[in-house]
Amino acid sequence: MKQNQRPAGHNVQGISSDEFDEALRQAYEKYGDILSRPHPVSKTHPPMARGDRAAQFAPFAALAGFEEAIRHAQKEYEKQMGGEGGKAADDESKQRREQ
Repeated sequence: MKQNQRPAGHNVQGISSDEFDEALRQAYEKYGDILSRPHPVSKTHPPMARGDRAAQFAPFAALAGFEEAIRHAQKEYEKQMGGEGGKAADDESKQRREQ
């Protein structure tokens, strides 16, 4: 990016154009020598696959097994009540285990 170019949405901080220009000038004055350098690539550690990197930030099940316990409790309840939901719960549980 050239010094006189502004990134899109540059005024997200609610500052004036003059304040932004001054902040940008100061950043280039302070870090201008490294801003145009290429991103370093390690010779000893290959880059992580995108899927693996994304998995680090994916949500996780904090209560592992909680959903299965709920389904089991529902199935038991439906059996006690004589409903046919028990068969549907069994089929759903079997499908999840096969995946």
